[in-house]
Amino acid sequence: MNGNGASAPGLAAELRRAFDQSFADAPQTETRDVVEILSVQVSGEAYGLRLSQIRGLYPAGKIAPLRGPVPELLGLAALRSKIVPVYALGGLLGHPSRQTPQWLVFTGAGEECVALALDRLDAHIRVAVSDISTDAGPNPGRPHVRSAARVGERTLPLVDVPSVLEQIRREIGAHTSREE
Repeated sequence: MNGNGASAPGLAAELRRAFDQSFADAPQTETRDVVEILSVQVSGEAYGLRLSQIRGLYPAGKIAPLRGPVPELLGLAALRSKIVPVYALGGLLGHPSRQTPQWLVFTGAGEECVALALDRLDAHIRVAVSDISTDAGPNPGRPHVRSAARVGERTLPLVDVPSVLEQIRREIGAHTSREE
């Protein structure tokens, strides 16, 4: 169950239907002024992921454990007919891993396809561009958070997925350099 009381498959089906419907609906002029966000829980903390930075969302299935150069590597999973590495997003954001992931976000392209593990999926939301604040640079206390979205009365930190992927690349590269 998720926080809304819906089952994972039911929520996934509803989000998939809403996502598909967004392409079926006639384009609206204000869509340029809207950012689509996936509201998620990572290590007990609320975060947002821009839909433009991810390629898919799947319930976490079997993850084959694997050790590697990046401590946050959980293992390998089959997504979209590919075997992809799965990383604990909580660890990459500076949190200790708290529980078994319930969801995987598929991201990257080509050889850099990876899955990021999440604790919980909360909602698919649309936020006006004017409700997104950005700061000048990274916050050492919150790596990979470069902006935040105002959602009702709360502020939702937005994870910069390309920054997360860059960290993974750097850590793998550093490990490869040490081996040579």
